[in-house]
Amino acid sequence: MRISVIIPAYIDSEQDKVYLKCAIESVVNQTRKADEVIVVDDCSPVDISDILPEHFKYVRNKTNMGIGYTRPVSYTHLRAHETSLHLVCRLLLE
Repeated sequence: MRISVIIPAYIDSEQDKVYLKCAIESVVNQTRKADEVIVVDDCSPVDISDILPEHFKYVRNKTNMGIGYTRPVSYTHLRAHETSLHLVCRLLLE
C-alpha cells in the first residue's frame, strides 16, 4: 500500500511557520514513511519553501483560495491514490 500525506498550508506568521515545521517533522519521523508528501501553499505571505525537505512536493496557489479549493487541488498532484492523509499543520502525528 502506498501512503500519501497532503499538508494544505496558509502561513501568515512566524508562529504558524513553527507549527508547519513541527507537522513536517512529525511526518518525517513516522516509522512507516510516506511514499509522497505534498505541501499545498495557499499563497501564504510568509515563505515556507525554506523549511521543506527536498523530497516533499511543493505546490503554491497563485492566489489565496481557501481550504475548500486547496484540499481538492492537492488530489490532482497525487501519484498514489490508495491512501491519503490530510494533515493540518497544527495537528501532529504520534
